[in-house]
Amino acid sequence: MDEREIDITPFERNGYHFYTLYSQHDKESVTMTPAGLLQLASWVESERAKLTREAQVDDERDQAAWEAEASDMAKIEREWRDYRDEGLGERG
Repeated sequence: MDEREIDITPFERNGYHFYTLYSQHDKESVTMTPAGLLQLASWVESERAKLTREAQVDDERDQAAWEAEASDMAKIEREWRDYRDEGLGERG
């Protein structure tokens, strides 16, 4: 997925370094120290295969949902067009 789900912003406070991770998904944020961010990176590396599989399953589910919605919208569009054309035929 190309869209960025997390914005990471570094900042300093009283000479200490911090990072704010802002979730585009749920509009929440968490502030972490460099050590905390490294711990998160380590966990991600150790779980990379599992996370990759989960992301793929989620992407496939999203794609199927978009395709089903597009199909439903096409059906509704046809039904409305038929309804409109039927109504115009009765008046003409």
